[in-house]
Amino acid sequence: MKANVDRIIASLILVTCLASSIGVFVKKGASEKRDASDISFSWDNGISSKTDIAIIDLYGPIMYGSSSGFGGDSNIDANQIISTLEKIDKDKVKAVFLRLNTPGGTASASQAIYEKIQSIKKKSGTKFYSFMQDVAASGGYYIASACDKIYANPSTMTGSIGVIMQIPNYTDLSNKIGIQTTTIKSGKFKDIGNGARKMMPEEQELLQALINDTYNEFSMAVSKGRKMPIEKVRELGDGRIYTGNQAFKNGLVDKLSQEWEAIDDLKKDLKITGKAKVKNYTKSPFEKILGEIGAKSGMPNIDTLLNSTDFAPKLQKIPLMLYR
Repeated sequence: MKANVDRIIASLILVTCLASSIGVFVKKGASEKRDASDISFSWDNGISSKTDIAIIDLYGPIMYGSSSGFGGDSNIDANQIISTLEKIDKDKVKAVFLRLNTPGGTASASQAIYEKIQSIKKKSGTKFYSFMQDVAASGGYYIASACDKIYANPSTMTGSIGVIMQIPNYTDLSNKIGIQTTTIKSGKFKDIGNGARKMMPEEQELLQALINDTYNEFSMAVSKGRKMPIEKVRELGDGRIYTGNQAFKNGLVDKLSQEWEAIDDLKKDLKITGKAKVKNYTKSPFEKILGEIGAKSGMPNIDTLLNSTDFAPKLQKIPLMLYR
């Protein structure tokens, strides 16, 4: 009896999640489809079929690793994006359309996605277009610069080409309240960035060299991707943020448009006549929820999930997070 009750509760929650995710998808699809009746949208359902344009959504901070789980903010996992790009390449998709809404992220993760895009372009000749939504700054622009064309809204926030490192110093506060820190280290620079003491000039010089080296990688990537002289990249890349209008005037963006116009341009570039099949390779919200439930509960699939007698108690720990 208890097992049946647990199963019913689990089923109801899963159905609620599905209904919610369908609502998001329908709302999202309405804006995508508008009057572009010559474009067909669908989620990647694992069924092998010919796809003209693959969509990848890059929403959130860019880094290695998935989100912190239920209740945590989602992020762009570089490993997952690279895996998705490899799948798209294996499927021999003609083009990839990146939708960016990200403030940036770690240098290494952004660079890894950039290099994967460049590798696929060189190997397979796949077209890459990107569309900047609200924000595509720093690491977001890094990735966009690998694409053949960059589109943005006039009010999109982009640019912020640069690298930053911030280290707090609380020595004045420590002295005021009488806290002292004793550090035992194996080398001169082992506690570099220690906020319990003032930074030495040679330490600041060392960290500045790291920043400069990383910034140089960023600048060269933009220069290569945009086919822009490195001197101009460094002139524009002083950390400032640009609107879409400003970015377009400075050559950082190819065209100001709406998303559907960018997809139409890509369709023309591919010389597609008739209806183009566009598949979203990004996991749907419902798939992400199921994936996280499976990871949390150790259950490999839905059947196991619904038949588990201890699933309901586990859900009681995370119900509010399912509705965020």
